[in-house]
Amino acid sequence: MRQNRVATSGYLLFIIIGLIMMAKYHQQVQAHKIGDAIPMLKRIQFNEKRTEWSEVPYGDAPRFGLSKKITITGVAAILEAFLDTPKAEANTDKYYEELIMQTKDDLKLAFSFHHPNFETSWITLFSKGILDTATNRMQYQFLKRIDFLFIYHGDTIKEIKYTLDYYDENDESTYRPSTINNDIEVNYYWQEVIEKDTSTALSALYFISFIFGSLILVVAVSQLPNSQFM
Repeated sequence: MRQNRVATSGYLLFIIIGLIMMAKYHQQVQAHKIGDAIPMLKRIQFNEKRTEWSEVPYGDAPRFGLSKKITITGVAAILEAFLDTPKAEANTDKYYEELIMQTKDDLKLAFSFHHPNFETSWITLFSKGILDTATNRMQYQFLKRIDFLFIYHGDTIKEIKYTLDYYDENDESTYRPSTINNDIEVNYYWQEVIEKDTSTALSALYFISFIFGSLILVVAVSQLPNSQFM
C-alpha cells in the first residue's frame, strides 16, 4: 500500500536525521576551546602497592592551548602516610633519612590525560639511593621538574610528550635526604601542528556515501510492489 511506502520512507529519513544529529553532538563533546581544562588523573606506586586512579585538583589540570606551571608538593607526606614516624627531629636530614630507610622500593607516579587515551609510564619521584664510595655518603635520585608538551591540531590533542629533570649527581641536594621535601615543578607547554586534515575529508566522504546510499534505499523501497508491505 502507498501508505506503507510513505511510512517506511519517513522512518528511514528519521533515522538519517537522527544519525546526523548524533554525529554533530559527538563532535561538540570532543572539541576543545582555548582555556578548557583537560581531564587529568594520577596514581601512585610505592612499597609494592598501587593506588587507584584519582582526579588531579581542577586548578592543577592543564588548560587547552595555554602554557602553565604548577608544583607537586607533599612528596615526603606520601612516605609518612605509608611508613612509621621516625624518631629523629622532624624536618631534618636525619628525620628523612630514617624515613627513606624504611622504604622497600622507589616512589613512582603516573598520569593520565583524557583517561585512558594518554597515559604516562611510571615516573620515579625518588629512589632509595646508593652508597657513594668516594664520599661514603648515600646518594639519592630526586625528581626536580616535569615538562609536558601537548601537541595539538585545531581543537584536538594529537600527542603528549614529557621530559624529566632530576637533580644533577654533582649537586649537593642529591646527598641530602631532606630534598625529598622539595616541591617538584610541572610545566605544561603547547605546540600546534599544521597538517592535512585527512580525517575530516574521510569523514565527509563517508557521510556523503551514507547519504547517497540512504537515498537510493528510500527510492528502492518506494518502488517495491504493494504486496511487499501487506
